[in-house]
Amino acid sequence: MSAKPLPEHIADLKKAIAAQESMRSILGDSVVETTLAVLHDQLNELERQLRQQDAANQARRKLVTVLFADVSGFTAFSENRDAEDVANLVNHLCIRADRIIQEYGDRIDKYIGDAVMALWGAETGREDVAERAVRAALKMQETFTDGVGLLPIRLKVGINSGPVLLSAIGTQGEFTAMGDTVNTASRLVNSAQGGEILISHDTYQLVRGIFDVQKQTPITVKGKAEPLQTYIVQRVRPRAFKIGRRGVEGVTTRMVGREAEFQTIQASLERSVTDRRVTVVIVKGDAGLGKSRLIYEFEAWLDSHSTDFYLFKGRADEETMSLPYSLLRDLFSERFQIRNSDSQAEAREKLEKGIAGMIEEGSEERAAFIGELLGFDFSESAYVRGIRNEARQIRDRSFHHIAQFFAELTLDSPIVLLLDDIHWADNGSLALVQHLAKLESDLPVFILCTARPSLDESHPNWGDSFPFCTVITIGTLDFDASRELVSEILRNVPDLPTEFVETVAKNAEGNPFYLEELIKVLIEDGVIVKGEDIWQIVPHRLTQLRVPATRTGVLQPRLDRLPVKENEVLERAAVIGRTFWDAAVAVMRGSQAAQVLTGGEDVHTALSALRNKELVFPHQPSTFASAQEFIFKHAILREVTYERVLKAKRKLYHRMAADWLIQQSGERVDEYLGLIAQHYELAGEAGRAVAFLERAADQSMRLSAYREALSASERALAILASSDDTDPAMRARLLLTIGSAHLWLTDHATATARFAE
Repeated sequence: MSAKPLPEHIADLKKAIAAQESMRSILGDSVVETTLAVLHDQLNELERQLRQQDAANQARRKLVTVLFADVSGFTAFSENRDAEDVANLVNHLCIRADRIIQEYGDRIDKYIGDAVMALWGAETGREDVAERAVRAALKMQETFTDGVGLLPIRLKVGINSGPVLLSAIGTQGEFTAMGDTVNTASRLVNSAQGGEILISHDTYQLVRGIFDVQKQTPITVKGKAEPLQTYIVQRVRPRAFKIGRRGVEGVTTRMVGREAEFQTIQASLERSVTDRRVTVVIVKGDAGLGKSRLIYEFEAWLDSHSTDFYLFKGRADEETMSLPYSLLRDLFSERFQIRNSDSQAEAREKLEKGIAGMIEEGSEERAAFIGELLGFDFSESAYVRGIRNEARQIRDRSFHHIAQFFAELTLDSPIVLLLDDIHWADNGSLALVQHLAKLESDLPVFILCTARPSLDESHPNWGDSFPFCTVITIGTLDFDASRELVSEILRNVPDLPTEFVETVAKNAEGNPFYLEELIKVLIEDGVIVKGEDIWQIVPHRLTQLRVPATRTGVLQPRLDRLPVKENEVLERAAVIGRTFWDAAVAVMRGSQAAQVLTGGEDVHTALSALRNKELVFPHQPSTFASAQEFIFKHAILREVTYERVLKAKRKLYHRMAADWLIQQSGERVDEYLGLIAQHYELAGEAGRAVAFLERAADQSMRLSAYREALSASERALAILASSDDTDPAMRARLLLTIGSAHLWLTDHATATARFAE
C-alpha cells in the first residue's frame, strides 16, 4: 500500500466498499457488514491522513497580530453560580465579541473557556492588521464598559504582533497559529488588568501615532529572558491627514535626495497659478520612498509662499477604499473638521456652515448636493428630495456643484488639493478628480497626488487624458544620498564610523523608510545608545541586522496576493538566494502534495509574471550558460519571502540548491564552495557542509587568502561542535589550517595555541 499515493488508496477502498455493497444478495448482510466495518475503518484512517497531509501543505509562516481577550475575575464570579447560567453568559459574551472581531475584518481562532483568541493577517495580508486589531479591542472595551446587564463584567486584552506558523493540528485538522508570538499575546492578557488593552512593543511599532498609549514599566513574563516593554492603549487619536512624519523619535531631518522632484512640484504650481489652469501632479513610487514626505515639505513651503491658497487635504486608506466617495469625504471632513464620531446632524451642520463661510450665494444648494454625495443624508433637503433615488443625476449634479464651489473660491485665491495614497482611493473620488482635471475653465486649481505603482494595475493610464498632468516617478536614493541621510539622522554621534554608516545605507537599499526603521531597530538592540545631546555606537552589539516588523508588514500583503504558482516559485528562489537561476528553481521539488508546479514551463511562466510585477529582474550575463539568472528587486523582499518558507521545506530546498550548484559548476565547483557549504549547513547536513568548508579553506590557503581560510575553517569547527559528528581527524585538520593561517598573519600566539590543540 505504501507505494501508492493516498488519494489512490482512498479511491481503491471506495471501489472495494461499493463492490461489497453489490454482493449483499450473494454473501448476506452479516458477512458484508463485517467486511465493510474493516474497510470503513481503513477509509477513515486514510482520509484522516490525507487531511493532515493537506494541512501540512497549507501550513505557512506569516506575520500576524494576535489578540487575546479575557473576562476579568470570571473564575470568582462563576464559583457560586449554576453551570447553565454561566454557559449562557459566556455564549452571550462570545456572540458580542464575534461581531466586533468580524466587523474589523478578521477571524476568531478559538475560544478557551471565557477567553477568545483572534488573528489579524492570517487569511489575506493588509498593512493595517495591527491597527484593526487594536480598534477591535477598543470597540470590545467600549461595548463591555458598563458590564453585561447587572453583572460587572470587564475585559482585559493582550495584543502582540510577529511571525507565526499557521497550520492544522490534531485529528480534527483545526487550523490555528502557533509560536512565540501567540504565547506572548497570551502572557500579555494575563498581565493586563480589567478594562486594559496591553500591547507589545512589536505591535506598538506598527500602530505608532494612531492611538494614545501609556508606556509601562517593562514586565517579566514566563518564557522570556528579557523584560517586555508594553503599552496600555487609551484611545484613538483624532484622524489626521497624515500620521506625523516617519522618522526616528527625537530627530528632525531635512529632506534628502528629493530636491529635483520638489522643484518640479513647485514649478508646476507656479504655472497653474500664472496660467490659471487646472494642473495635476502625480508622484508615484513604492512604499517608503518619500511620497508623503514630499507632500509634507510642499505644505510647509506653501505656508511661506507670497500667495494665499485655499488648501484641501485628503488621504485614502485600505480600510475605506470600498466606500463610495470616501477620499472626497475625507477632503471635506478635514477642511470643515467633521469627525467620524459626529452624528449625521452634526456633520450636515458643519458642512453647511463651512461652505457658507467660504461662498456667499448658493451655499445651501451646494452643501445639499455635496453632502448627499458624501453620505451625510440630506434627504430632507428640498434640493435633493425629488431626485434622491436617481443616483446618476445626484452624482452629475454633485460633481457640477463641487466644480462650481471651487470655481467661486478661485475668484479670491488659487486652490491646492493634496491627495495622499490615491492607489487606495475609491472609483467615485478618482472620477471627481478626473472631472476637475478636464475642466477647461479659467481655474487656478493645483492637485498634487501620491500613489504606489499599484494604481496602474487598478486604473491603467489614469491621468494620461488630463490636459495638464505631470507624473513624477521617484526611485530609491542613490548610495551617496543614503549615507547622507544616515549621517543626518545620527548627527548626534561624534566621529560617526564610516563603516557603520555604509552598513546601514547598504541594507536599506535606497529606501528612506527602511533606513529609518533599521536605525530604530539598532536603537532597540542597544547598538545605538541615545543620550540627551550625545549618542553612542556600541559596535560589538551588532551581530546581525534584524528585519523590522514594519518592513515585513509592507511587503507581506503584496506577497499574499500572488497566485499559488508564483508564490511557490518566489519561495524556492528565495531559498537559493537574492540571485537565483530559473533551472535551479525548476528542479526544486517538495513533498508530492506540495509539487504545485510540474515543470520548467510553469516556472518560466511564473517568473515572467513576477518580472512584470517588478518583484524580480533578469540579471545579465548569467553565471551559468544553461540557466537564466534573476535577482530579487530588494534584499529585504528576498528575506521576507524566505521567512515565509516552512522550515521543513527550507531544508529540502537548500539540499536541492546545493546539489544543483555542484552539478552545474562541474570542474569549476571550487568557485562555489562557500555557497554550497552554506546550503548544506542550512539543510541540516553538517558533514557535507564541513567537507565543503574545508575545501574552501584549503583553496584560500593556496591563494594566500589567509583571513578567508580562517573564516571557513572556524565556521566548519563551529558546525562540528554543534552537531553529532565528532570526527577527530577533521577537527585536527581544521585546527592545523587555522594555526597555519594565523602563522602567516604573524599572530604567533594564536597559531601556537591552535597547534597545541
